[in-house]
This record gives sequence, structure tokens and C-alpha cells, in this order.
Amino acid sequence: MRTVRTVVVGLLAALGGLLFAWLVGPKVYYRTLGRHKRGRPCPASQAWVVDSKRRQQTASAEIDRVGILPGERVLELGCGPGALTLAAVHRAGPDGWLLAMDIQPAMLRLAQQKVQAAGRANVVLCAASAHDLPLPDGAIDRAFLVAVLGEIPDQPRALAELHRVLRLGGVLAVTEHFPDPDSLFPREVIGLATAAGLRFEGKVGSFWHYTVSFRRVG
Repeated sequence: MRTVRTVVVGLLAALGGLLFAWLVGPKVYYRTLGRHKRGRPCPASQAWVVDSKRRQQTASAEIDRVGILPGERVLELGCGPGALTLAAVHRAGPDGWLLAMDIQPAMLRLAQQKVQAAGRANVVLCAASAHDLPLPDGAIDRAFLVAVLGEIPDQPRALAELHRVLRLGGVLAVTEHFPDPDSLFPREVIGLATAAGLRFEGKVGSFWHYTVSFRRVG
């Protein structure tokens, strides 16, 4: 009996160790890159990771957290292959529009295929860096990033740019998933965003999957 118990405990310990290494090991690596401002986006060759069937099924619920209202001018920063783009523009409605932006043209081509297939005319796709948004001051009502902020090399600069392009009273929503290797903890996102001059509005979700919202105030 003791031998069986020892084997079970050993197996559980081994599984726990593997799970810990799977979740924590990549985070340590990406955090090290981040300290040297070497964050990098998910390559287009791995677009299937962020555009899985499971992700498509949960896109509507994920966009619900962003809080997009009909008629809003919306910026999706780091749209990737467009896994969330159609759900987002659906919330904005025919009187709103969505600017889907990514630094990788290959990702944008995948997103463009979805937009064209859906016949959405009020979506604009743009290749640009989060460090230099090609928008005038106050052009956006709402901006959102999903599992993107940790991939940006200079996060304070990107958040300063988001502050600039949001109108007074505009909202920024940042979503992070803990299993994502370069995800940030809520306190980190709140610290970065408030340092950029945005006011913390609230947090929904859990430690595993959360969204924090901020508002540009005078």
C-alpha cells in the first residue's frame, strides 16, 4: 500500500513539475526579453494558435468585455489574423468603424480574407507599429488589445500613443490570458496605463483571464 502511495505521489509531483515548467518557464524567458525591450509578436506562421476553432467560438464573449458601443470609432491594436475583428465590428454596427492594426502584413492578409468574406465595408486594416500610431490626436472612441501588450517592446511608449489617439473620455481595454507566455499581471498593466495618464476604470475576469479598462480624462 505504501509503495502504491509513493508511486502516486511521485507521479503527481512529476505532473505538477511539468505543468509548472510549461506555465512558468516560457514566462521567465519572455520576461527576460521584455527587460531588454525585445518583445516580439506571434509570427504569422503560428496564426493558427491565436485563430483556433475554440478562439472563434469564444470571440463574442471576449469582445463583450471590451464594451464596444454602436457608432463608436474603434482601434483593435494587434489584430493578428482577425480572430476577434468581426465580432468587434459587429458591436460597432453600421454607423461605427473599426481600424484593425498589426505590425505584420502577413497577419493582416489573413484578417483581410475574413473581412472580405463577411462583406464588411467599415473595417480598415493597417500595418503599423504600436510605437507610432498613424492616427491624429483624439481620433478613437475606444481601443483594445487582447494578449498583445506583453509583445510590444516599448510598452510605455505604446500606451502614451494610445492615450494620444483616444478622445477625451475614450476607453482603453486590455485583456490578458495567463497561459500566454508574455502575459502581464493586472497590477503591471494598471501601473503602465496609469503612468501614461489613463485612469483605471475597473477589472473583470479572473487571474487566469482578465480585462482591465481605462479612460482618458482631462
